[in-house]
Amino acid sequence: MLIFSTSGCQTTRSRTQQSGNETLEDPAIQFSQDLTFLEPPSQRRLTDPRFRNQQPTSEPDSLELPIIKPLEVKGDIEISGSSDINPLNDLIYKRFVKEGYAGTMSANGIYSNTAIKLFCEEAKFDIITVSRPMNESEIATCQANNRQPIDFLIAKDALVFVVHRQDNFVKNLTFPRLREIFQAENWSDVNSNWPNESIERFLLLPGNFLFERFPNEFSSEEEPIINSLNTNFYKFYQPLSQDLSATRYGVGYISYPYYQSNSKSLRAVPVEGHLANVKTVQNGDYPFVQNIFLYADLNQLPQKPQVSAFINFYLTHLDQEIDKVGYLPLSEQELDNSKVNWLKAMGIEN
Repeated sequence: MLIFSTSGCQTTRSRTQQSGNETLEDPAIQFSQDLTFLEPPSQRRLTDPRFRNQQPTSEPDSLELPIIKPLEVKGDIEISGSSDINPLNDLIYKRFVKEGYAGTMSANGIYSNTAIKLFCEEAKFDIITVSRPMNESEIATCQANNRQPIDFLIAKDALVFVVHRQDNFVKNLTFPRLREIFQAENWSDVNSNWPNESIERFLLLPGNFLFERFPNEFSSEEEPIINSLNTNFYKFYQPLSQDLSATRYGVGYISYPYYQSNSKSLRAVPVEGHLANVKTVQNGDYPFVQNIFLYADLNQLPQKPQVSAFINFYLTHLDQEIDKVGYLPLSEQELDNSKVNWLKAMGIEN
């Protein structure tokens, strides 16, 4: 667990328990007016007439949220989620501190599934950042525990199929060819013009995003892939990337940030004619894309305005920080949709 604090220590705090019948009786706009650290921007694409005193001469490039003044934000924040997303959380937090925030943020790096489970079942954490959306069962569990999850799409990740930099015989991977590669013994079994060398496979353990796609895109079942010879399974991308980088005639997949950091030793292979990049991910051409979400508890925001302030700050500065950690940015419309979710949560936009 990482502890981010301007004082270098972690504080202990209690969480206000909400009764099962609790509702947000006060108008949401009153909640937003009580947040003294909000400074309305001069231009904003809002339908609310209260924010139309100054009409812009031209529509801004993207939707603007009310400006946060971190120096005036009080209270601590507890965030958790996928350890791969923690570097992005860290960058946003450090910027929050640099602009004046003096509270403490604790950050736990765990699996997305675990973070969602703890968030919903035990009401832990103010914010979680995870690599998949909650399913209906998890949302129901949250609601049964008086948590109303609200999601904000913050980034995209692509699963990149890679081979050793010197293995240039693989030019493109179709879905049928991918299925063959993840089950065949030798490269020549897939294509007679390819080397008569064993295929060394490097995969994350079953249960991750790619294995969820196997039944639809590659095979009718997972077992032939799981039981294939010369298949190595890993919990994390870092050791997988290192081992694959040192293996001729190997093949595997890694997340986009790990591909960028290992691109000198690994070569990305197009899937169905498309390489993973910002353009192919945003326009939907690349087939293996993961959405990265930030979740908070809508019921908790009135009691912890520092959480809503941090989410606002996160969305406002996301585009300026995301390239530093290798994730793929959202399209302008996708980011605006996340900002609209925040405005609706605050009662500013209906």
